Amino acid sequence: MFLDTLFMLVYDRDPSKLLSYMPVKLDTVDQALINCDSILTIAKTGLLKAQQRMKLQYDKGHQGLSFAPFAPGDWVWLRIHPHHQLSIIRQTHKRSPKFFRPFQIKEAIGPAASCILPNTSSNEQNS
Repeated sequence: MFLDTLFMLVYDRDPSKLLSYMPVKLDTVDQALINCDSILTIAKTGLLKAQQRMKLQYDKGHQGLSFAPFAPGDWVWLRIHPHHQLSIIRQTHKRSPKFFRPFQIKEAIGPAASCILPNTSSNEQNS
């Protein structure tokens, strides 16, 4: 069973339909229905314009990946997440290093993921 809308998912029924204006015999009821219909159309157009503005603002800041993917053989610095890697950090979080030694890219897995080679420099083998 495919659900068409989120409303159907939440309430397990179709949303109630808003009926458009239909003429009636009483003038006051007729005028009230006309006013209600015009308010609904104004609200719908306003919501549509707001949705378009929000999408435009979102698209301004999200143009996809802005960096070129790394190639095998490139050297990269790994970013440290200070509160996750407690064995690396020091007591002063502000002045602790933000990046952790360079590593060489072994292969590119995707646009933002790469497999790295372990760094085998001489100063690490001695320590």
